[in-house]
Amino acid sequence: MGHWNETCCISNLPILSGDDVVVFILEANHSQSIPYEPRPCYVGANYTPLYTAIRGEYDEYGSIENIKGQNQLIAYLNNLEISTGTHKCKDVSTKIFTPDTITDDIGDFTPAKYFLPNYKKERGYLACLFVHASLYDLLVSKVGERTPYEREQPISTFYAADIESKLQEAYTEYQDAIQSKPSQYAELIFSRAFESAFKGICSNHVHTLALSYCEGHYPGFAKEFLDLMLFTKALTLLRKGWLSFSGIGGQGEELQLHKNLAEYVLNQIAERKRNWEENYGDEGVEMELADTLHWFD
Repeated sequence: MGHWNETCCISNLPILSGDDVVVFILEANHSQSIPYEPRPCYVGANYTPLYTAIRGEYDEYGSIENIKGQNQLIAYLNNLEISTGTHKCKDVSTKIFTPDTITDDIGDFTPAKYFLPNYKKERGYLACLFVHASLYDLLVSKVGERTPYEREQPISTFYAADIESKLQEAYTEYQDAIQSKPSQYAELIFSRAFESAFKGICSNHVHTLALSYCEGHYPGFAKEFLDLMLFTKALTLLRKGWLSFSGIGGQGEELQLHKNLAEYVLNQIAERKRNWEENYGDEGVEMELADTLHWFD
């Protein structure tokens, strides 16, 4: 198969070969017994991230390469027993993650092809989402610098302190349990405390990274998880969702963040127009415009 451009889930701009991207592996919340929500109110109604974001470069074949120093995260992903096929959960599992690249299969994450076996005794279907890294960082920054009403600190400072506090509470429960219980039982206690504290932000698989962070083995987790929380807040304000829109029933009218998004899109368009002019001159720009207008004939 030939190469192709991915799509940025926020701007809907094409992602080109070599572009810096952020990728989320998503786990479906719907299944045979839990229906898909076609008009969601909440960001995570249908999908939530399996883990925190993966940073790399788009390889023009639906995958990423040159992952940005996240070998610990990739190691956790590589330990997942992900199954393929359309039959029972006992289908042959496959390792689709490596420290240097995520295989081309990631771009083909479609329902009924990849799933976590025996997830709630049903298939936990997986999907994939791409965002331009610069846009991801912009939205995280713009949301994080806001100061909520009647608070003295910006959201990023408040979230960071909240993460540390809740993780330490969960880890204290874990340490108490491990004194008299098997390690698997103690980890289950940590997992449930983590899920209770951060419900709706991500899949509970993230608790493995959180526990590793609390034990001093994954120092980058706190920042990655903070960015995930801020990005989720940005999705809410933009009335978007993981692979869909959101906000049905909401009465908020966010304008500033939409303005930031529009400015980003306009800047990207201007930059790509300049690239066309530099490479092909005025004739190239006319060809591009003619090709665009063709769709409106």
